[in-house]
Amino acid sequence: MAESKAHHFNLRIDDQANKLLDRIAKRFSISRAQAVRQGLAIAVSLVRVAQQQSLAGLAALRERYGDEARLILSVSQGADGTARGHVLIDGHEPEDVEVNPVPVNGKVLIFLNLNSGLAFREQALAIFGNEKILVSEARYPLGELPWPPDPRRGLVITLGDLDRIITADHEVLQA
Repeated sequence: MAESKAHHFNLRIDDQANKLLDRIAKRFSISRAQAVRQGLAIAVSLVRVAQQQSLAGLAALRERYGDEARLILSVSQGADGTARGHVLIDGHEPEDVEVNPVPVNGKVLIFLNLNSGLAFREQALAIFGNEKILVSEARYPLGELPWPPDPRRGLVITLGDLDRIITADHEVLQA
């Protein structure tokens, strides 16, 4: 176990966050400080897994379809008002790739799902008190589009450009 050294600092949180922290500490029978530490560890673990899995998925697409392949991602609104994702690779709808759009605050985040049996080695173990949750999949969005959708807008990615898209500012965090 890592050596523990006390660092004191002032943390200003609003009443809603303070109540949530109290509920988490009570629910998992841990102190507020433990809840903060464990929450930070979970956040770092999820970010690391999302980075690695997102990159692995894009690399798998590039390997399968080649550097010149163009990935076009778009969103429409279904009759029921929900977001519907669309993907074309070189003008064709792939059977093993889909878009998962998630509307948030006037935008829609674009997540890519590969249904190709790609097994991810990286997983996150979220621990709060005695509770443990295994998170086997986590991804970053490839981008965002306006919501409600604009039919003239979409994301276009040439798979060979991935090396330029993936920059040093995507440094993998370690707990």
